[in-house]
Amino acid sequence: DFVKEVSETSKTVKEYREEIRDILKKNNESWDKFNIQNEILEVILEKAKGDGYTQAEVDEGIAVQEKILSHSVTENGETMDEYYERTGKTKEELKSEMEDLVKSSLRETAVLLKIAEQEKLEMTEDEAEKTMEEYAKKLGFSTVDDYLLDQADECGIYPKGNKGLTKEETETIRTHVAESILKSKVMDWLYDQADFGGE
Repeated sequence: DFVKEVSETSKTVKEYREEIRDILKKNNESWDKFNIQNEILEVILEKAKGDGYTQAEVDEGIAVQEKILSHSVTENGETMDEYYERTGKTKEELKSEMEDLVKSSLRETAVLLKIAEQEKLEMTEDEAEKTMEEYAKKLGFSTVDDYLLDQADECGIYPKGNKGLTKEETETIRTHVAESILKSKVMDWLYDQADFGGE
């Protein structure tokens, strides 16, 4: 079962809950939901086998990060050479840092989506759309499309002028957001398995 998969010492959910608490105490962390979820995920990632991603996905992720950085630097009125000089880092060093971040993110995503598959935690199109509508309303956007436009930079997408998003760009962002929603659903499920919700 779940506990046996993620813990070598705990045999029951109660023991697992105490194990997580002990870890939080040692790390002087508060017992709020965010810290508990991250601690659980850390334990799972440590025990997970394999990377769960391809080199093509890594390359694509790096390309997105480079585009995001380039856009940010340009928005600040700098050239990339000026940015390298200001940060004291070379292009190769920054690319290496991006690669590490991308690999970490891809592995985390792969593990969470695997859990979703194993535990049959699904995200229907209707559920994803409803959640996006809730996010849009909470953040003050009148439509989901406006909310998706706000999320475009996370995918390295920057619409030119007032043209808005293309259909392909909208679907890319929608897929990204839907995946994030599903990962949040898995994180909530992991939290519930540790039974902290009822504490």
